[in-house]
Amino acid sequence: MEEQKVEKVTTVTSPVAAAPTQITQTTTKVTPPEHTESPAQVFEEKKAIFRLYQLVWYMLAIIETLLIFRFILLALGANPLNWFVGFIYNITDPLTIPFSGILPQLIQGSLVVDWGSIIAMIVYALIAYAIVHLVQMLRPVSRTEVEKKVDQV
Repeated sequence: MEEQKVEKVTTVTSPVAAAPTQITQTTTKVTPPEHTESPAQVFEEKKAIFRLYQLVWYMLAIIETLLIFRFILLALGANPLNWFVGFIYNITDPLTIPFSGILPQLIQGSLVVDWGSIIAMIVYALIAYAIVHLVQMLRPVSRTEVEKKVDQV
């Protein structure tokens, strides 16, 4: 709560009194506290946002891990007829196809440097980062939080 005091001074002249008399009127203006949400509701909103962040970073970790496996298996010249290698290639093909023609693959014997996998890892990390920051911008904020952030800038 914020209090603001206003003083009003009035000078009264009386025919009976020799000197003028001053009367001071003090008015205190109290602004009501800001209506805030209940702590439980705030906690639930923040928990949902936190879970969304966790989900985005978890999905990114899975995608990045699969793409790293793909890159290493291609670089080492792994046998694509092996079930595990074929599984990794089949899962990661849709993730790397948009980036496969950007830079040429470096091929030396059975070793392959797949630039599409590296570019895909970078792009997917940037997308995850952008999603998290977009959610941060869209999440509801209180008046005091805005005032704190604005005062810091």
